[in-house]
Order: sequence, then C-alpha cells, then structure tokens
Amino acid sequence: MNFVLACMTFLLAASNISSQIPQDSILQAKVLLADIDSLESTLWKTHQNPLTYCNRKEFDDAFDAARSQVRKGATFYDFASLMAQTLRVMK
Repeated sequence: MNFVLACMTFLLAASNISSQIPQDSILQAKVLLADIDSLESTLWKTHQNPLTYCNRKEFDDAFDAARSQVRKGATFYDFASLMAQTLRVMK
C-alpha cells in the first residue's frame, strides 16, 4: 500500500512538473540524481519488501544505471521513462 502511494505521489508530482517544463528541455542532473536518491530511500523505508521479485544486486544495478544515464543528460520525458524502467526491476 505504501509503495503504491509513493508511486502515485511521484507520478502526480511528475505530471505537475510537466506542465511547467518543456518535455524536450534538458534537466539539471543534480536535481534528477536527488530525485532518484529520494525515490530509492522512500522505497526502502516504506515498502514491506522491495526485494520480493529481485535480488539486492538487481535492485542496486537498476538505480545505478538510472544515475549513470541521468549524468549523460535527460529530458523530462527521458527521466520519466527511465524511472518507469528502474521501478520495473521490482515487477
């Protein structure tokens, strides 16, 4: 339940931001990296077991890959897609 709430909050915040930021503009990496860190931390604090369908290495690798991609540059659309892909590791 908490995981669903966290995801819904993230998606609502993202949709609110999308109306303010052109989807093709490059966002600041440090802001996106902080968002990734916040999401990962929230998952560990609120989800009963984020490792139900993946192991710790797969989970960490997914978030590390997201951070690596963001450092190369990301638009709003890229970031939203990347976060969906990152969360998919939890199935």
